[in-house]
Amino acid sequence: MSEEPLLHPNQPAISHTDDVSNSPAPFELRPLSTGEILDRGIYLYRSRFALFIGLSLPPAIISVAGQALRLSLMHWRGNTYALVLAGIFQIVTAILAWFVLGITQAATSSAVSSIYLGEATSIAAAFGSIVKRWYRYIAIAIWQVWSGSWLMVLLVVAAGAASGARISWLAVSLLFLAFASLVYGVIAYIRNSLAVPASVVESSGVRASIRRSKQLVSGRKGRIFLMFVLVIVLYMVMGMIEMPFALIIARSPMSPHTVVEGILLLINFICQVLVAPVSSIALSLFYFDERVRREGFDIEFLLAHNTISPESA
Repeated sequence: MSEEPLLHPNQPAISHTDDVSNSPAPFELRPLSTGEILDRGIYLYRSRFALFIGLSLPPAIISVAGQALRLSLMHWRGNTYALVLAGIFQIVTAILAWFVLGITQAATSSAVSSIYLGEATSIAAAFGSIVKRWYRYIAIAIWQVWSGSWLMVLLVVAAGAASGARISWLAVSLLFLAFASLVYGVIAYIRNSLAVPASVVESSGVRASIRRSKQLVSGRKGRIFLMFVLVIVLYMVMGMIEMPFALIIARSPMSPHTVVEGILLLINFICQVLVAPVSSIALSLFYFDERVRREGFDIEFLLAHNTISPESA
């Protein structure tokens, strides 16, 4: 992918020390294809690598710390309470990491918005801009997950009840429907996927942001789906690095593998830190692109910054 500068003609480069409050956006605001959005997202990521890596650290740290604690408890194999406690820690840290991920996605959206619209930003500035509404982004994250999983959860619970009542054919049918409901879950999640950048940029509440996301995504779900496929592929590629170490553990699961487990945790941490910003940046760019396509946001922005006259618009 090329590193196109994407600056307006005759526009000087903007540094972090420049006053950009009245400057035009450093990136050309125009309708973009899916490939152009991904290309621009990767260019943003590479050009401000330290910024986006710093924003992605908190959920990765929580997740890996929880896994490390779980593995430590799992080594007490003769202690039933330790095994139960390990399972509880796994669930708690996974939920906590997801909540923090919602906050870091909001901070990433804030950073992308600042960069995209020609404003200076930093890790502290990005988190500072969203910290007063942190609960809002956690609520959106919960809504997004629930919208994509409620049907599957309901069907799995019903299958469990049917299994307990020894109605095996009904249980199997419900489990099949639960698996098939993943299609609906993906669609529902994508419909709400732009809620965080919408909330950050427009300062809207949880319900308003969810409605806004559905409005912007309408008829465009395929583009966002392709982006998520790319992210999954990136995670799979990173996961291939873990495979040799996982095979070592699988060959002798009852033996201690402290060093190997430590290496796996490190790889997992690096994977989360490196890949997580890709989707957050892309979702922010999709948000701006949909506003440009549907609402003429590019013209609105140029008028607001006095870079074109109303007559020429």
